[in-house]
Amino acid sequence: MSLFKIPFLLSTIWGMHTTLTPPHPPPPSNEIVAPDGLKILAPLLKLGFWAAGLAEVAVILASRYPQIWTSQLVLRMLVHRPIDPKATLEMTYPFVLGWFFSLSGGIIRRQCYLTLGRYFTFELSIRKDHHLVTSGPYSIVRHPSYTGAAFAAIGGALSHLNHASWAVACSGLIPDSPIAFASLWLFAAIVAGSVIIPRLPKEDDMMRREFGEEWVRWARNVPFRLIPGVY
Repeated sequence: MSLFKIPFLLSTIWGMHTTLTPPHPPPPSNEIVAPDGLKILAPLLKLGFWAAGLAEVAVILASRYPQIWTSQLVLRMLVHRPIDPKATLEMTYPFVLGWFFSLSGGIIRRQCYLTLGRYFTFELSIRKDHHLVTSGPYSIVRHPSYTGAAFAAIGGALSHLNHASWAVACSGLIPDSPIAFASLWLFAAIVAGSVIIPRLPKEDDMMRREFGEEWVRWARNVPFRLIPGVY
């Protein structure tokens, strides 16, 4: 059954890659209001998710087809615990939930890229000839790209921090214990919160100053920042 997991792993990688990849180059310095807080963190996170996802795909294939000459090499390099990967790296409820969040986050984020076009940058910026965009996902909440990023972050953690993932079951890097999971989840929440939460009021203030009454009317019609009816 683990072969069935491969397309889910690949689409999870896509969701995280899309979320962490700027759709456009940085704007000119005179258009930047605040720098990109993910400039260093995003490439490292992206590399980590790519590595964990592809390692799990490689171990699944190697354990399923041990007769291929490269399979034993792959297993020696990537499996550092006494387990049977063929029986261990199965679909689990946490993984499926993580896949759903990762893919949903990537789709939401991609739709925001398309809706804002060249106005979407990782840096807080006011572009030349900028106008206020209130259509698509921006008619539902004011910061849907951060909603997508939060979904993807939750999904990535669920996908790779469970007992049936390569990172936990095979790599030898993460102890399979509730304390280790809780510590990693806490660290991920602190990192994500320190990047996303401070940007919300900054972005609102920036847009209010730039667009004035137009922004006020939009904020009145779209009162929630991230989740409709909640926040």
